[in-house]
Formats: sequence, structure tokens, C-alpha cells
Amino acid sequence: MAGKTQGWKLHRDPESGVYRVRFRVDGKRYHRSTGKTDRAEAQSAAARLVRRVTEGDRLDHAAPDVPLPELVGSWLAGVGAAVSPETSRTWELYAGTHFIPHFRNTEGLCSERRLRDYMRLRLGVVKARTVQKELSALRSLFAWMVERGLLHEAPAVPKVPRWATGTAHPSGRRKRIVLSPEEMDAIVAALPERTRDGHPCQAYFAVMRETGLRPGTLQRLRAPDDYRPGAPFLKIRAEADKARYEREVPLTVRAREVLDEVCPDDGLIFPKFAWRYPLRQAARTAGLEPDRASKVKPYDFRHSVATELTERSGNLLGVGYLLGHRHATTTNQYVHARRRAAESVLLGQNSGQNESDFENHWNTARTNSPTLLQCEGQDSNLHIQRTLEPKSSASANSATLAYGVISES
Repeated sequence: MAGKTQGWKLHRDPESGVYRVRFRVDGKRYHRSTGKTDRAEAQSAAARLVRRVTEGDRLDHAAPDVPLPELVGSWLAGVGAAVSPETSRTWELYAGTHFIPHFRNTEGLCSERRLRDYMRLRLGVVKARTVQKELSALRSLFAWMVERGLLHEAPAVPKVPRWATGTAHPSGRRKRIVLSPEEMDAIVAALPERTRDGHPCQAYFAVMRETGLRPGTLQRLRAPDDYRPGAPFLKIRAEADKARYEREVPLTVRAREVLDEVCPDDGLIFPKFAWRYPLRQAARTAGLEPDRASKVKPYDFRHSVATELTERSGNLLGVGYLLGHRHATTTNQYVHARRRAAESVLLGQNSGQNESDFENHWNTARTNSPTLLQCEGQDSNLHIQRTLEPKSSASANSATLAYGVISES
């Protein structure tokens, strides 16, 4: 429904020379920049702006007179140093594949109605989490435009409703392959020391298995800036980390030994290399089922290390620091429930039983219960969400169950 306009008036900003327009619609006052320094062009821009607001796009904002591809290219070049290379490549993909085809020009980009249409359209194609990331990129674009003086005020980018789930891809999301500590060790042992090009393949995955660092972070480590032979920690620079999380990561003895063997005097420690064939060949050699071996990826090591360390220590904050997470909720998504964690819980609660007694009891239960056998075959990709405390604290050795680890209070 169109609003009632009460006239509009142009005035020139004495500092920038840009014309601005004042007007009222249904009693509400608007004061917007036309983005033009020429009075005739400013009048045309003001008329369009008033018309759009009158027709219902009430919070519309004057768009700069710049082609959208040129604007987006300048934005990506301008923020390149402030975000990780992975984020920059992702935003470039969003811009070329979605933003430019949908909005077509800067006027459409700055229209809040078109922004709402974009969110609804994308929710019908991808999951809500993906749409949230795309809208976050748009907010960064508008913030950059305001900072450069291309917009007086950024349009309101809509938020994905809490109840919205979006649309899953027809092929489904790849399930994460959670590897046991023994499987990770066997895969690393089966890897070749170096690829045909001479890259340290085995050392790369050995350090990943010990630290759980992102593959991209490992590939940006430099000597001697980030590591010197014999050092007890790795220095992670902000520009080398996806989350821009600068920190010092402590190293195990095994990790130090591996790094000392391959660390050059100067330059990248682990340059990029083709990992797919040697990793999956090593997984088959290590005895993984053919289906799992054919799909294993470096990030499976990261999730598996997170699960192992959390089961072993129960310290989610410490594990998050190693992985490069600023929030424990992020680390929580990397931890997967496993049957071995449940067994360790029962062992801890039945301190009178030794491990062999428990194993005998468990094997007997499995034999007599088809339900247990069926449950073992199901995918247990469950996330630990909260700490459970026993209701009774009468015992001096009352236990607290924290993320699948029993610790005595």
C-alpha cells in the first residue's frame, strides 16, 4: 500500500558536495543522500528514492552510481587483508554466483525489499546456516560501503528466523568419518614419507594427528617465524588462521620430533600437495572398510582428534584452544559420541570391576541382545550438549560426567 508523501527538498552538503534529500511519508521524516554532486542528477535520484519509499520500501537507501561487479571487486580487494584467504574465496564465490545475478545493480543491492526476497529465495535452496553466512557477507559489504562514504547508512540486512531450517541439498551432506586413535595412528604409519614431488606427506598428517590444527593453518606455517627446531610450541599468526586467532599451541614430544625432521631453515614447512590418493591408499592399507577409506579427508583427522582429546580430558576449553576455536560451542560441534566413551563411563562407575570382567559382561550382553547389536551398527554422530551431574552426592567419590569423561570431584 502506497504512503502519502508530503513533498521533498534537496540541499547540498558543504563538505562533500553531495546532494541530500529531505521528505516525509505518512508523517515519518526521511533524510537520505542521493550520492550525486550534480544537481540535475541528484533531482532524478531523489525522485526515484522518494518513489521507492512511498511504494513500500520504507528504509531504502541511495545506492552509489557504480556498476555492481566493480563495487563488489573493490570490496573484496579492500577487505582481503582483514579476513582469512578461505573467507575471501568464499565471499568471492557468493558474490559471483549469487549476489550479482540476483541484485543485478547497486540499486537492487541497497533495496531492503530485494534483500528480504534474496533471503527467502535462498532458504528454498540451501540450509539456513548457509544463508546466514551469505547474509553476513552482505553486512560486511555494506559496512565497507559506509566506511568508504558510498552509503550514508547501511540497509538493514534481514536475519534468518530461528524456526527456519532451509532446504537440504538433494544429495545430502557428507557424513563426517570419525576415526579411532588406533585408526589414525595406523593411517599415519601407512603413509609415504614424501610424495612424488618431495612434499613431507607423512609428517603433515602426523602433526595434524597430534594437534588437530586446520589443514589450511598447517600449510601456512613458516620457519623460523612459527617454529624453530626444538621449540615446545607452534606460533600461530593471525593471518595464518581462519578465525584470525593468534596463539601459541603446545606440542607433544611426537609432534616436535616430526617437525624437527622436516623443518627447513626458512620458508613454508608444509607446502600444499595432492593428498587425496596417498591418504586414501594409506586408509585402505590401515584396514579401514573400503567405503570409509574412499571418503576419508584431512578434516576427519581434526574432528577425530577433538573427540579423542575431549574424551580423554573433558576439558572442552583446552581442546578448543588447540583447534583454534574462540567459543566452546564451536568445539562442541566437533565432538562425536562413541561407544568406547560409554564403556569408559561404565568402567569408571563400576570401580570394583576390572576391565576384563566388564568386557566379558559386555560381550555376554551383546550376544543375548539383538538390540545392542543393532545399535552398534547405527551412526552415532551425536553431539555432547551439556554437562550432566549425578543427583546424589552422598559418596565421597561422587563422579561428574563431563563430555563423556568421568572425573572425580
